[in-house]
Amino acid sequence: MIGSSHCGEILNQYDVAMCCPDLNFFIKKITKENTFNCALYLMPPRMYGTLYFDEVYQDAKDVYDEFKKTKVNPFHFSGEERVLAIKRMEAYRNKDKHKYD
Repeated sequence: MIGSSHCGEILNQYDVAMCCPDLNFFIKKITKENTFNCALYLMPPRMYGTLYFDEVYQDAKDVYDEFKKTKVNPFHFSGEERVLAIKRMEAYRNKDKHKYD
């Protein structure tokens, strides 16, 4: 893990940072103190636990596309402001398909 003082120089080298949900408070803290060109996305707990590659990759692509429009960090999809309450393990765009249930 990187310290908050070095976050900007490291994270701004990337387009999207897919973060574990345990970093919830840290990500909120550093986004209040800094502006990033990189989307900081807290993964839903179940998605992080299963890490189905195709679903994580799809979310990363969607996060990238939406972040270019909004520039809001930490990034979250509509209706998913509270990351620890999210129950899905599939990509946001597939959330109603329940592919992995």
